[in-house]
Amino acid sequence: MALMRCASHPPEAMPRSYVTAVQPLGFPDTALLCSANGCERAALIWLEEAEKNSYDSGNRIFSAPAGAMKVRAV
Repeated sequence: MALMRCASHPPEAMPRSYVTAVQPLGFPDTALLCSANGCERAALIWLEEAEKNSYDSGNRIFSAPAGAMKVRAV
């Protein structure tokens, strides 16, 4: 499952293995915010190997586990 984190808070020591990060639609003016405590920077979408392969094949929609992101509203 994808994880939303900014470049300053990459996933480390996680139970899942993230291999790359991609930009969400509108980055850096995206509604996705980093899921790290206290951080409100624009988030990248961090992908596991299978998700990266899916992305490379043209998929642009990814699911995140509960609590994996924050969203900014207008």
